[in-house]
Amino acid sequence: RSRIEYVTLEGTPPIISIISPNATEYGTLSVDFNISVIDDENISSCLYSLDFDSNVTMNRLNDSYFWDSPNLGPGPHDLTYYCNDTSNNWGTNSTNFSIANSAAISILLSENLTIGVKWNVISLPVDDLDAMGNNLNASTSYLINISAINTLVDLYMKSDGDLVNDWSDVIGLGNETYTFNSSDSTLIGSNKTTMTTNYSLIGSSMGDNSVVFLKFYLDAPSSQAAGVYTNNLSIKAVRAGQAP
Repeated sequence: RSRIEYVTLEGTPPIISIISPNATEYGTLSVDFNISVIDDENISSCLYSLDFDSNVTMNRLNDSYFWDSPNLGPGPHDLTYYCNDTSNNWGTNSTNFSIANSAAISILLSENLTIGVKWNVISLPVDDLDAMGNNLNASTSYLINISAINTLVDLYMKSDGDLVNDWSDVIGLGNETYTFNSSDSTLIGSNKTTMTTNYSLIGSSMGDNSVVFLKFYLDAPSSQAAGVYTNNLSIKAVRAGQAP
């Protein structure tokens, strides 16, 4: 005698409800992606594609709530969410939104930067002589604070020319190097870069309240005159991806 068994296959895709973003224009770059999911089975994963780019796996709070905090730029955006369950049924939901294209950028230089970088050259020769605001291995006094609304920021720096003391003695700019870091105010172990009169990138894609720390170093031969040498800098902040 044969026996017939019936197997029920679950074929209902997950139902995705979009919590955020709404189909509107936002005045900030800080827009979280949030969804809630309903399904007869457990959810395996949820992903999203922003502006038809590759899929990004979302963070799971529980089996019905997923989120992510993306990096956004101004302009219109297309967003599609995908979720699949343990039977490999896929659900999808889409929306579009925009970020206001207006932006505001400002930077605040520490006092040591506004008056120029200074070295007290007493005995010569010198090799990697610390600038007076480096504070040796302690936290530097050279820093730049960034304020940004509705944009990410690239930060550039250049020198205005050679180093000069009060008696008009000159040290060529090629003798100056610097380090930069956006997280370590001591800059220990940071790579040195030779200073030039061309803008060089010292911070990329930075958000509001970011900080860039700097230290400066000087070489000088024994034939160089002693004195306090100053180098004046130009520092410029632009929207991420733009030229200074």
